[in-house]
Amino acid sequence: MDENNIYDGIVKVLNDCAKQTVPMHTTQFYKFWWNQELECLKHKSIDAHTMWKHAGKPRMGQIFARYKTTKMLYKNA
Repeated sequence: MDENNIYDGIVKVLNDCAKQTVPMHTTQFYKFWWNQELECLKHKSIDAHTMWKHAGKPRMGQIFARYKTTKMLYKNA
């Protein structure tokens, strides 16, 4: 037996063991309640946070207000 066959055999055994012991779920299994609206609110919140950070993290003004508003909308959703 050459090294490639040994390696392939080990990989096959490990994959078979993983399939038998590691639970497999769909991508939406853990967040079944997640939807497109939440995804949109999340991205708006991230964008506002990035803008706020690049502006020097102001504690008042339009950028700060947008940052806080989008954060709370996402958090409350």
